Amino acid sequence: MKNYKPLQPIKKLYSALILESYNGHTSGFKEEKSKILVQISNYEKRLSNARELLVTEKIDSEDYQKMNMEYGSIINQLENDLNNISDSKQDIEGLLNMGLDRLLELNFAYTNTNLSEARDLIGLIYPENFTFRNNEFQTARVNEIASRIYLINK
Repeated sequence: MKNYKPLQPIKKLYSALILESYNGHTSGFKEEKSKILVQISNYEKRLSNARELLVTEKIDSEDYQKMNMEYGSIINQLENDLNNISDSKQDIEGLLNMGLDRLLELNFAYTNTNLSEARDLIGLIYPENFTFRNNEFQTARVNEIASRIYLINK
């Protein structure tokens, strides 16, 4: 289990790599969010122009009410869409730091747990069955994340 423990000095590197990957996968959400913000701004300008036309008596109040209702409902829908796009960078950073802290404590957790929990930890690192031969174990596959951490440590 000690082999799969990340090194404390490299914690920032792990964090930066994972955040970079996360940001790469979520860049589409950022673009979508900026498009929605531009659309909201455009409809708010239209609504402002309609108010100006009403004040200068270039349109009557009935036309303004129609525009106000139409643009208002569109703006509300866009704001709902905007709220549905999660801006979870702070959430992911907190989870990432917590997860890395747990990885740094992996050996401590293994040595200070009961047999069932120790088996669960081993099962996370070695998802397939392994066998013991000559006081050494063999396994067909190691968890991909644990394997990567081990490579980085080397």
